Order: sequence, then structure tokens, then C-alpha cells
Amino acid sequence: MLAAREVILDEYAELPFGPAVASPVPPLFEELGLEHGLVRYTATLPAASPELPLTVEGLRDRAGLRVDGKPVAALERGVPAEPVTAGGGARISLLVESLGRVNYGPRTGETKGVTGVRHERQYVHGWHAEPLALDPLPHTTAWGPGTPAPETLARGTLHLDAPGDAFLAVPEGHHGYLWVNGFLLGRYDARGPQHTLYCPAPLLHPGPNTLTLLELGPTDPSRVQLRETPEING
Repeated sequence: MLAAREVILDEYAELPFGPAVASPVPPLFEELGLEHGLVRYTATLPAASPELPLTVEGLRDRAGLRVDGKPVAALERGVPAEPVTAGGGARISLLVESLGRVNYGPRTGETKGVTGVRHERQYVHGWHAEPLALDPLPHTTAWGPGTPAPETLARGTLHLDAPGDAFLAVPEGHHGYLWVNGFLLGRYDARGPQHTLYCPAPLLHPGPNTLTLLELGPTDPSRVQLRETPEING
């Protein structure tokens, strides 16, 4: 088991989304050829529209909503959310995350994404959808120094004399994804019940190892911790 330590995240990159697909309505993940991962949907409200409530329909499974680039809501299927309003000409962005699929019961074959967005009673049209698969780690060469920010890839280097098993935690994280040397280790979530991710020794090697993080919540993690024991159920 590796000794406890911290890895500072000191390089950052924008998410390398695939080419945007234009559609009158938000296309589903399956229509974009994406099984799991993220899709960023963007549209602009008609200029003459007044300030009215926005409603996201058929969300599967979680999304961050931005209006004119500002985060305004974290949405999750089945969880009530505070109302959000927007006026004419506003730029709407939804970063939708698939949380997995079931293979039994009424949700077998369920699609992912959203089925529509309403501006009060009027459905919003004219969408652009950008897919992003997360397994394996999305390739990007645009790494550089910066500051922690949600919805941005961050990475740091773990130097080892010899590999060993470890338990990784993101103490400042809300929810997101963690990769080790390009391998998707899993999701982390501050709600638990699991607060560490098990990293088996074969994923590591002597010398530099790269830890890559994608935070999708409202926090700005700047480090990943190696812990000697797992933390489960709080």
C-alpha cells in the first residue's frame, strides 16, 4: 500500500468536445453515436422573448445549466430544482451527463440526454450538440498552467519509486471523474457513500504517473489525495 500523500493539480485543458451537430431539437446521446459520457447542448432564445421560466424536460440523468455562460442550476432527474428564468437573446447551455443504464424493468433501453427545453410554453429550437466520450480519457494537447475551474480537465503528476495499491480521494470535489494514466478509475461524489476510489498497483508504474480530474460540480478541486485505507459509508 502506498503511503499517504497529495498530488497537486497544476495543468488544465478545455474539454475536447466532438464536432457540433445542428438540430431543431436536442438530439439524444444515441442519435449522436454516444453510449456514455457528456453532451453539451447550446441554443439562443429568440431576441423578442420576455424574461420567462426555463424548463428542462426528460433529463437523463444530470446536467449543469448555464445562461450566458453563468452557472445557474444543477439539475438531476427526479430532484426538484429552483426555478430559472431567462430573457430574449440569452445563450442557453446544458452539459448533460449519463450516469449509467439498467438492464431490467421499465427503463430497459432508455435513451440518454434531454427531450426538450421550454421557455415558459414555447419549446426552444435551433440546438447545437457536442458529444464527448469519457472512456478512455479524451485526448487533448492543449494543456497549460491555469487555475482550477469546473467543467475543465485538470491533471497532476504522482512520482513513485515503486507502484502499489492506493485509495484516491478528491477532498475538495463535489462530483466528477478521475483517471489514472489515462484509465478511467471511476466517479467520485461528495454525497458518498464511497469517498475513495481503489487504485490497484498495475495501473501505476515507477516514475511519473498522471492523475487527471474532471469536476462537474460547483467546486474547484486543486489536489488529489492518496490514502492508506478506504473511506466508505462516511
